[in-house]
Amino acid sequence: ETTFSNLKTKPMKSISHSITNGMRYTFGVEIETSSGEISEYDKYKHNWACVEDGSIDGGEYITGIFVGYRGFKELEDICNTLKKNNCDINEKCGLHVHIGGAHFNKRFSILAIMLGCQLEDELFAMVPKSRHGNNYCRKIKNGFSKTNMLNGVKQLGRYVFGNVNQEGEYQKSTGACYLNRVTNRKTERSKYCDNRYAWLNLVKCNQAGDNPTIEFRQHGGTITYDKIKNWTLICMSFVNFIENNQRRIIEGRVTLKEVIEKSMGKKAPELLKYIN
Repeated sequence: ETTFSNLKTKPMKSISHSITNGMRYTFGVEIETSSGEISEYDKYKHNWACVEDGSIDGGEYITGIFVGYRGFKELEDICNTLKKNNCDINEKCGLHVHIGGAHFNKRFSILAIMLGCQLEDELFAMVPKSRHGNNYCRKIKNGFSKTNMLNGVKQLGRYVFGNVNQEGEYQKSTGACYLNRVTNRKTERSKYCDNRYAWLNLVKCNQAGDNPTIEFRQHGGTITYDKIKNWTLICMSFVNFIENNQRRIIEGRVTLKEVIEKSMGKKAPELLKYIN
């Protein structure tokens, strides 16, 4: 069984993080396609794997763990290989980005929910209508907009382990788990547990296992390198903002522009231009 986390556990060495403004997070992507078949020669050119996914018509191409300039160069080569082999996408396809290398603890995840609620509308404004209301990248349920540092552990338990209704109320009748001293971030979860299908997937960084990541499932399908690169930088900026601007998230009303400017520095105008 191939997944992002076990495809290759050691990140590539890189001499430059200039493309990420010094952010040293690891990243990997899952590219869903609707058609195309990779030649035998090209199958072994990259650190990747193709898996079947019942929700799409083509293959899903999962990269290994990348980092820095060399990681983005490998990603660009993968996109070129997909194009060369006539791979295509349709409205069923999505792009999933994993970011690793952050200090994933309960506080990080609570702040991720809070920031996700603040940025959700802006982020969904960037993606195709096919991603709105999509069952594989669900919006954060209404009740989680009330998440704060006082109720955060309980809300995080609901977000990751619980069956939650539209009002964010935990459905105890399901027997689902929640976070406490016994049930903590080391709890095992099924690879296909229902909670992983939120656009902001926190299951992988709140369960047992190697290579924890936060996953962003919002973007529409694409094999265009510039789109994947820029979206990955947005996802990294999201993670970086959580680690370095916690008080600002607690204050509320954070904008995507603020997140990009704080994380990308002198490179922010170029990314903001793309976002606009």
